[in-house]
Amino acid sequence: MRAWLADAERAGLRVLPPRSGWQAALVAADHVIGDHGSVTFYGAALGTHTVLGAFPDHELAASSPIAGFGRAATRLDPDAPLLPQLTADAARHTPDRFAATTRLLTSVPGGSAAVLRSAFYKLLGLAEPDRPVRVVPPEPPVAYRRGWPDTAGVPPLIATAEPDPADPTAVRVTRRPAEPVAAGRLSLRRPHTVVHADEPQTRWRDAADAVLCGPAPGDPWRRLADALAALPGARLAVEADGNACLVLDRDGVRHRLVPRGAAAPDPTAYASAFLRLRRTVAEPDGLVCTVRIGDREVRVGVERLGP
Repeated sequence: MRAWLADAERAGLRVLPPRSGWQAALVAADHVIGDHGSVTFYGAALGTHTVLGAFPDHELAASSPIAGFGRAATRLDPDAPLLPQLTADAARHTPDRFAATTRLLTSVPGGSAAVLRSAFYKLLGLAEPDRPVRVVPPEPPVAYRRGWPDTAGVPPLIATAEPDPADPTAVRVTRRPAEPVAAGRLSLRRPHTVVHADEPQTRWRDAADAVLCGPAPGDPWRRLADALAALPGARLAVEADGNACLVLDRDGVRHRLVPRGAAAPDPTAYASAFLRLRRTVAEPDGLVCTVRIGDREVRVGVERLGP
């Protein structure tokens, strides 16, 4: 299974171990995409937005609760873009959407531990302890990680940075994992490639327009300069530095990008936005731009540090 998912993991997918962590991940999920398995049904019972990527109706008894859930849930079209399908269905979702079937999941919500313990002790022919059943939180979801040299800590990204026609200082950044974009038929307007300095694949290093460095000890400016020297096709290098981001361009000019407010720095998004700004603004020193990422918006100040 890990070998089958390896390309997706290199593109940013996080895979949980099969027996631990899934409960906490399910509770934390904003969306669940599943099949006819119990975990999908648990997600629907929690009231989480749940859709089906696959559902083999012929394997289920038509009168079973999960078969009824399968008839009610939205099924994704594998030939259509995922995000519009997901957001459109989520917009009409309510927590009790599947209650007609999910209420049949248990007749004692929150009480299964006590019921199961009684059943187990009865089967063993032993007296049940007097103390209450101890119920502990699930383990934290710790995903498998593919490490270098199989993959860098950050997958290669293909990004676009489009200006707002009504505001020349506003840029919308969209980022996608490079591997599936390169393998598909997606048409993007003026895309650029962002890679980590530790990226092991030569084809992505050669394609880099921006290179992400750190975190690491030592002089960050030296690290940025070394990254540009190692990747002669890259136009700039960027690294998070506390609550800001440092940017070094091919001409040796240093800038510092500082998000306004409590926003954490987002180096790959800021690199994309800065690449776009340099196309439209000769010298962005002192500029405060708006970087839009999904449904988030961050005001970022640009400071030139030299030379």
